[in-house]
Amino acid sequence: MMKIKRIETDVLVIGGGAAGMRAAIAANDAGAKVVLLDKGLVGRSGMSGTLPYWNIPAPVIPEDEEKYFKDLMRNSCGLADPKLLRILVAEGKARVLELEEYGNIFIRDSIGDISPAHAEGHSEARVFTPAYSWIMAMQLFKRGITVYDETFVTSLVKSGNRVVGAIAINLKEAELLAVKAKATILATGGAGHVFGMDTRLWQSTNPVELTGDGYALAYNAGAELIDMEFSQIALEPQYSGHRGQTFTSTALALARALRSSTTFQETPSVHHILGGVVIDENGRTNVLGLYACGEVAGGLHLKATDQFIGCLVFGKRAGEAAAKESSEKDLPIEEIKKEADRVLSVLNNNPKEPLPPYILRRKLMNTMWEKVGLVKNEESLMEALRVIEEVKSLLPRMHVRDKTKLFNKEWIEALETYNMVIVAEMIVKASLLRKESRGVFRRTDYLRTNDKYFGHVYIKKVEDQMALEFRAITREEIVERAV
Repeated sequence: MMKIKRIETDVLVIGGGAAGMRAAIAANDAGAKVVLLDKGLVGRSGMSGTLPYWNIPAPVIPEDEEKYFKDLMRNSCGLADPKLLRILVAEGKARVLELEEYGNIFIRDSIGDISPAHAEGHSEARVFTPAYSWIMAMQLFKRGITVYDETFVTSLVKSGNRVVGAIAINLKEAELLAVKAKATILATGGAGHVFGMDTRLWQSTNPVELTGDGYALAYNAGAELIDMEFSQIALEPQYSGHRGQTFTSTALALARALRSSTTFQETPSVHHILGGVVIDENGRTNVLGLYACGEVAGGLHLKATDQFIGCLVFGKRAGEAAAKESSEKDLPIEEIKKEADRVLSVLNNNPKEPLPPYILRRKLMNTMWEKVGLVKNEESLMEALRVIEEVKSLLPRMHVRDKTKLFNKEWIEALETYNMVIVAEMIVKASLLRKESRGVFRRTDYLRTNDKYFGHVYIKKVEDQMALEFRAITREEIVERAV
């Protein structure tokens, strides 16, 4: 049996990127006791943590707020929730300038004023740069917020209809954590790794930890998700060496390559998931005690740099709202034992015909890239669904070779695979339901936009089955979204 460490807190934040750190800071500053669990290293994991710096847009002057709102609504093809976008543009500048209070210094002009830049999708110069994730990480430590990094959350725990905490594996101490919390905030980022990186680095710009864990955690807890079929494709610079090898172009790699004989090209890659967990103006989900912010949250349809301002605005709102939650419900002992048994069974499984996790992951990722990522139609999506069902059937044969518990990454990869299968199924089934092309969503068998599908695909777990429902946008909502 694995050692189980019980922890009690007011607010549990899952994820240590921009959204998670901002949520933790806000909850702490509102007087709550906060615990943050990070799958990687806080401030150094997720999309925000692995970039050299962030570019963050915000309206520089009040007159730009309406223009920014219209830019965002237009970029979402009218699918973004206008209430959420109004909040984002109204509070964006304050959230960005807070970073300077934390110690970040933005580029300035010759007289010392902040000098915002232009960026794709923006009608005005409103992008602040650079912003560094470690600036926010330092704020966690200055406040004494408890952080567990290298810690993988395996499930949310419910008591009745309320989320009351989570179970996690702390790889550094080889122990299970049972965290009781009055409120839990998901800030786990996206799911770009579902489309691959293990075999082809250019299939996704996302770091390897973005396997869609937050979507799966929310789904299994009964939360609603929205628009999971939408993902942003970016052009990622690549270069080829003299031996024909292709590499992802980090800044350092590009600098080295420029001094040698190389060939450069831009390759399409999955960049952001635009859907996610349904939230209200304060990050609340439809499940009591559960919040979401950042890329894991849906409804905003934010692309590229706009994702970062969404992390800051709704991270703060979610943290402040979560700090006000009150609950005396405890973690059910039977749920802790059940989850402990499940995660240990994955580690100790010794099937007759073993398959290492990477075999199933590679099969799933390659299928998602080839059949769903860039080009999709009814035939390719049905083939992807067939492969997903095949991978599901092979999960009991997954075999973790290392049976130790200290820093056992293959064990985590096996558990991630269960999440990746759930997320892949969401994406494919939602794509099948949307029989049109709209914005970043493209189907080769339905090349035109169809007003019948001006709405959202909602996903929820109902009696252990994945239930999907299309809800059209009402006439009143159409007027509200008009730009």
